[in-house]
Amino acid sequence: WIYERYDHLVGANTARRPGGDAAVIRIPGTGTGLAITTDCAERHCEADPLGGGAATVLEAARNLACVGARPAAATDCLNFPNPEKGATGWRLQQVIEGMSLALEALDVPIVSGNVSLYNESPERLIYPTPVVGMVGLMADASASVGEGFTGPGDLVVQIGSGPVRLDAGEWLGDATGAPPAPDIAAEVAVIDLVVRAATAGLLQSAHDVSGGGIAVTLAESALAHGIGCEVSLPTGRRPDEDMFGEGGGRIIVSCHPEHLDQLREMAGTVPIAQIGTTGGRTVTLRMGEAGAELHVEQIRDTFESALPKALT
Repeated sequence: WIYERYDHLVGANTARRPGGDAAVIRIPGTGTGLAITTDCAERHCEADPLGGGAATVLEAARNLACVGARPAAATDCLNFPNPEKGATGWRLQQVIEGMSLALEALDVPIVSGNVSLYNESPERLIYPTPVVGMVGLMADASASVGEGFTGPGDLVVQIGSGPVRLDAGEWLGDATGAPPAPDIAAEVAVIDLVVRAATAGLLQSAHDVSGGGIAVTLAESALAHGIGCEVSLPTGRRPDEDMFGEGGGRIIVSCHPEHLDQLREMAGTVPIAQIGTTGGRTVTLRMGEAGAELHVEQIRDTFESALPKALT
């Protein structure tokens, strides 16, 4: 709804349009691609400022990796309430520390930034909102990977594994609880693997797990081209945690069956698991004896109408 309202094809250099993990533009006169994304984990920053600062940076880097770009530089806009009141000053310091830890691990510099303070009213304060913009580079802009499943019969693979919780997530819709702290080293390894796999041409799609958990990730991958999937998730948690839990630094990719062994070999010690297949017109999730199934068009109607309805 938002990016339909501006011209995102100026100069005819757009190689991958907005709407996925990152947009990609061609650098004029070359085949090189510049990937661009922005992210913020504001609920996580309210509940755990140190972890939320790191999570914001890592999500931006995952988004670039999903299109096949290696993170190169970042900028930020730190939006906070009055730092002279309550714990806001401490939260600001903790968010910056978390961001710094992740940026150093990624070897990504902050090249510019902005701070906006005193964002509050007598009734309420905004959440700590450190928006990170990040750019990445890829040798061939035309080889970027999209978020959508591209055809039936591909394997759905989860790369990365870690603690998953509903706390401070989209499903609960608030900033309470204790979201899982990012394992920065593990997430950097996942990002590196996905960039290498995309560059090698092993991936048909890639989409990171972030707000709303794996259920939202799979739904968005199905919406892109109207191709569904059937996925079985490991049991051990409640079904709502399996579907909507956030954290773990995970990326969901699809690949041709003949590429799975090569992907496993490339992964080394990075956790990788085949969890399903693509095809059909429904998104089907199974968690032991529990399950959920939605038709792609039912998902599309909800997805595309929610924001316009909220703003009218």
